[in-house]
This record gives sequence, C-alpha cells and structure tokens, in this order.
Amino acid sequence: MLRLVLFTTLLSCALAAESVAAEPTVLSVVLADHVAASSMPPLPPGTPAAVLIEHDDDDVGIIEARAIAMRHATHFVYVPRNETPLSAMYRQRLTAQGAIPVALPTPPRLGNPSIRSRPFPTFDSLLATSSIRP
Repeated sequence: MLRLVLFTTLLSCALAAESVAAEPTVLSVVLADHVAASSMPPLPPGTPAAVLIEHDDDDVGIIEARAIAMRHATHFVYVPRNETPLSAMYRQRLTAQGAIPVALPTPPRLGNPSIRSRPFPTFDSLLATSSIRP
C-alpha cells in the first residue's frame, strides 16, 4: 500500500512538472503615461507597447482593462517625478507579475542653465542591463 501511495505521488509530481512549459520571452513594454511615452527612446521594430494611462481623466475600468491586456509585459517604463499613485500601484502590480521597472530620467527644462545635460539613454542601453533579449 505504501508503494502505491509513493508511486502515485511521484507520478503526479512528474506529470505536473511536464505540464508546465517554458514560454518564450517576447519583449513587450507598458508605458505608464503620456509623459513616459513622449520621453521613451524608439523601440525595436515590432515591439508591442501600450500606454497605461493615456489621459488624466481616464476611467479606472479602462485602465484596469489595459493593465490586464498587458499583464505579460516584460518592462514597465515610467518617469519617477511624474508618477501618480495610480500608476505606482499598477507598476507594483506588473512588477510582481514579472515586468522589469525602467525609470526614465526626467527631461531637463529648456532654458535653465543650472541643469547639466546628460546623454539620454537608448532603449538598447536599458536592455543591456536586463536579462531579457528581444
């Protein structure tokens, strides 16, 4: 009887391990809002990208539908200085589901000489630090 229980336990574990297949990782990007979308360097051709909060008066149901549609995103791009509590909540949720958060630098204000200009990172340089390849 003990052998039968042990055998069925091992068999069920082996079947469960075989039923989980590794899905290929495809690059997909969620942009937090229109500020992140306008600050984003060009993406590789064919990369799916979606803006989570397109307008400041978007309904929460519409934002939730967009978040559900992009729940398998590999990257969440946002500008920390312009992040709202709502976009921070979705960033945390998508990060918990496996998305890599990418914080874009705040674009410098024009005409302010006290702000030093830094080279703007490209998406390829941001991907170089990531384990996911397109």
